[in-house]
Amino acid sequence: MKKIIFRFLFLGGLSFSSCFISTVFASEAVIVKDVFVFKVGGSVFGRNDLFGYYNASKLYNCMSKTSLVNTYFDNIFNEKKSAVFQHESLSISVKEKDYYSDYLPFAKILMYSKSFDLSLDKTQIIKKLNKSNCLKKESHLDLNEKELFEIASLDFFLKSRFLPQTPEYEVTSKDLIKAKSGVKNLINSIFKQIDQEVYW
Repeated sequence: MKKIIFRFLFLGGLSFSSCFISTVFASEAVIVKDVFVFKVGGSVFGRNDLFGYYNASKLYNCMSKTSLVNTYFDNIFNEKKSAVFQHESLSISVKEKDYYSDYLPFAKILMYSKSFDLSLDKTQIIKKLNKSNCLKKESHLDLNEKELFEIASLDFFLKSRFLPQTPEYEVTSKDLIKAKSGVKNLINSIFKQIDQEVYW
């Protein structure tokens, strides 16, 4: 049986029946509609969450041209994939199922990386973004600070394990390609260790 879970956010202390799920009340309440896609390591990911990571990956890739996250996960963060998120139905299409399945390795390595103390300063990430021209270059994207920080943290984690850490060393495209095999091996080793549940 297909299992679809809906998430609603009510602001302003008001409550509404599900028939109002697509309504936005200016200065009164905002109702956010989302569809849960899967649960990984105890955390539930909805369609809006995945779109948030997609947008954040574009901003981060603009900020860091040597993003190992974008290099490895090009299959989900590719520019052509944005069309998948235009599906606004409360059901999950076959095309979405295939695409969201590709997000599972990303979600698992993300959850795994969170178990380490990465010591990244969120404010510094945002300052770096503001100093760049990325918000102008990618003006069509929404800024999701939480997802941007998590992408940056994951990238820091992967680079610290699979790329040279010599000061002043400039990472090359060849280094990134070589590091992809290390990321793949790590994901393979933890994939079955972290539980998952899909909602379709």
